[in-house]
Amino acid sequence: MYVLDPHRLYFVKVTRLRRKGERIGDNDVGLFDKKNSNNASDAKLGELLKQAFPDVEFFKDDGGPFVTREESVMVSIFVNKDFGDGTNVVSVVGLTIFGARDEDALYRHLMTNTDGHIQANWVVEVGEKPGTVNIMSVQNLLLNSLDTIELEVAVRGVVSTANENDEIIQKLFGGKRCVEHFQWDE
Repeated sequence: MYVLDPHRLYFVKVTRLRRKGERIGDNDVGLFDKKNSNNASDAKLGELLKQAFPDVEFFKDDGGPFVTREESVMVSIFVNKDFGDGTNVVSVVGLTIFGARDEDALYRHLMTNTDGHIQANWVVEVGEKPGTVNIMSVQNLLLNSLDTIELEVAVRGVVSTANENDEIIQKLFGGKRCVEHFQWDE
């Protein structure tokens, strides 16, 4: 599983579940190291994004994910190059809440209050402050067989899941939506 490391601000490989308050270790693998770069895969993903969303501007730093804002959600789309067997997987991530209270009721809520977007999964990671977590809506797709329609459906599903639930999660468990976290205008 790959999650956004709030301490380093890039995605890292998580090989085991972390305990409350445990920070990501130094042995994790950064996805955006230039030595791991795969320009052909990034180029293919970039072209698919242009075709699927011709009116959307995606930002991309050298070696980083394709990023855009959709309503109150930051969407991060990248080629996950370290899946172990050489398979390139596109991860679509909708950053939803930063710093929600880490309590059992949150996990029950995420497992039982899903909307119709079955393909998108909730990912919960340790937050920056002890006792907090960050919440994301995530869907993974195989790059080799990916087409524009599948990518568009995945991105819209992830965004819809995150956007429809961020205010509810915030109301119940605190934290900041991307709008507050990144100080965007609504």
